Amino acid sequence: MGHLQVISGGNIAMVERRSHALVQPEEVVGSVDSLPRLPEVLVRLYDVAQDPATTGKTVADIVHVDPGLTANLLRSANVAAYGVAQRVTSVEHAVAFLGLKRVFQLALTAGLSSVVPPHLNGYGIGAIDYAMHSVTVGVLADRLAKALGLQFQDSVFTAGLLHDIGKLAVSTFLEEYGNAVRAHMRLRGILFVEAEKDVLGTDHTEVGAMMAERWGLPPAIVWAAQWHHHPERAPKTVDAQFVGVVHAANKLAYHVRDDMDDDELQELVNKAAWSQIQLTLDNAKDALRGTPGEVKALAHALHAAA
Repeated sequence: MGHLQVISGGNIAMVERRSHALVQPEEVVGSVDSLPRLPEVLVRLYDVAQDPATTGKTVADIVHVDPGLTANLLRSANVAAYGVAQRVTSVEHAVAFLGLKRVFQLALTAGLSSVVPPHLNGYGIGAIDYAMHSVTVGVLADRLAKALGLQFQDSVFTAGLLHDIGKLAVSTFLEEYGNAVRAHMRLRGILFVEAEKDVLGTDHTEVGAMMAERWGLPPAIVWAAQWHHHPERAPKTVDAQFVGVVHAANKLAYHVRDDMDDDELQELVNKAAWSQIQLTLDNAKDALRGTPGEVKALAHALHAAA
């Protein structure tokens, strides 16, 4: 079995070229360059959001270079401030009223919407469904980190939000080869992501890691994109707890609105838990509690950007 070397961001990722792959991996990888990039302003905003000393003026100076993002952010902030007599009229006011963290989350959510096509036909989902799952994983990752006493600032929300960005590239190829991927998955009894790798020669996790690097995002976001399905396979240089939290959030995100009893939730927790984060039933309950409300608040940014 040969290997294809994919060079991205100065790092070399080894992508196995399966003998039965229907697509050459370089075709999928090459498509990344034709996709819209995450707005540069959001990469800068991410950097300042990690600094506790950041002020509303600093955020405003960054956001104002993008008029569309500024307008979407103010619309979302005013929806969040509904019922308050004074309207939010500036980014600085939004930071003062909502807090830096919520403004950052609103901006990043709107920014994600700007790069997602109306439909991801290969996966059979629309832009809103894709974005809502992404937001839910981001919120849950943030809440799980808090419940577990882990300090990741806003980076774990970002990692959760962007964990599936590789699907934006892979979806196009699944329009043609999706039936083959699903048939292979059923025949082998493997996960969809593993069937992607066999049929396409690569998968949305590897492609997502390359996209995150090319967008100039930090290593932790790259790690989460690449290892969120299999944190146990990540190299020792990767922050195992960080990736484990995003992995668990992705598992739990599909059941946020399910009315599960403790036994059902415990079974799900057992599947989502990984030894490095030591997820418990109480942790999961703490994380799930309030998640729908936070997701709803951020969903306004999705509609504002649509």
